[in-house]
Amino acid sequence: MDKNIKEYKKLLNKTGIRQTGFFNEHEEFGMYNLKDLPKDIEIEPEIIGYIKDGYIQSAAPHICYDKLSDTKQSLGTHVILTDGDWIWPKYLSYYVEKYKVKIDNDFLQHIRIKNYQMPSTEDIITSLKKRKML
Repeated sequence: MDKNIKEYKKLLNKTGIRQTGFFNEHEEFGMYNLKDLPKDIEIEPEIIGYIKDGYIQSAAPHICYDKLSDTKQSLGTHVILTDGDWIWPKYLSYYVEKYKVKIDNDFLQHIRIKNYQMPSTEDIITSLKKRKML
């Protein structure tokens, strides 16, 4: 494993922030293979809305493409979103919406506990500062 990836994982463990939706097809430190994930037939629109509404934690200047399609549809730049407790890639909402890719159960429970409401920007920033991520 690349030294930078090891350091990044160490940082995440130290901060206590949880991560989801990082796929091997997009990331060197991916957690899942897109093609192997089960499908979730019934995904509440509020879940997709929550995932789309995350606060931008970081962005990289490269383009992500749909890895399940032969068309190589652009998904935009690589952006990491957060709600202050979890981080996930922006492309997660695309795969959940288009392919019904199953979302981590702990993350789903977290979203439902928050009543599908993204915390305020101020609350997210406060959480990230406490975690020394800002």
